[in-house]
Amino acid sequence: MNGEVQNINGVIYCTTNLINGMKYIGYDSHNNLEYLGSGKIFKYALEKYGKKKFKKQILQNCSSVEQLLEAEIYWINYFNAQYSNLFYNITLGGVWGDTFTNHPNKENIRKKLSGRIPWNKNKTKETDIRLKLAGEKLSKQRSGRTLTIEHRKNIGIGINNSEKFQKAVHSKEFANKCSTNTQNRIYGPAWNKNLTTETDVRVKNYGETISKKKKVQYASGEIVSNFINYHKKNIHNAK
Repeated sequence: MNGEVQNINGVIYCTTNLINGMKYIGYDSHNNLEYLGSGKIFKYALEKYGKKKFKKQILQNCSSVEQLLEAEIYWINYFNAQYSNLFYNITLGGVWGDTFTNHPNKENIRKKLSGRIPWNKNKTKETDIRLKLAGEKLSKQRSGRTLTIEHRKNIGIGINNSEKFQKAVHSKEFANKCSTNTQNRIYGPAWNKNLTTETDVRVKNYGETISKKKKVQYASGEIVSNFINYHKKNIHNAK
């Protein structure tokens, strides 16, 4: 902006999803009535529900870029929109295009941003719909995409070279977890654990089936014959 004030006919707006009540706060430097917002998660919600399911409300008129950016930060903070699961916002706003890349105080800004609490800290898809929407968007983008052998190889190399990964795989906790998972995968928990013939009909039916099978084997002499052959084999091997 080179120190000059840019006069504009801008607005701070709040767009509301008429289906679930979620909102998005942003700025529009041209006051375009058709423009509803451009946040990453909001854009996916817009695609998912359609424009007709959203309503736009003007919060403040602004006559300069500086006023517009300051106002956006003010309104996002006022509603605590970045950290609220009632809003699609995931940043504090106040950015005009790509003003960061060539900013003279870029490193100082980076340090300040690194100290901020991430909007998604301690949140899950069950507690914050924004995470769910972000997951849906990512899943949709990856759907049908096939990774090349080279791409897969590069991913593996990147993971193996990761210091965090190396520390994890060499820890005792990781080894114990792998051992437990392997045992559960091979053997699995017993289906009849803590169950009785009184609490689970499958146990009762299984017992009856075994009982009938053994009666047939006893009647045919199969069990006695197997028993004798087993011990004859052991006596022979002992010699």
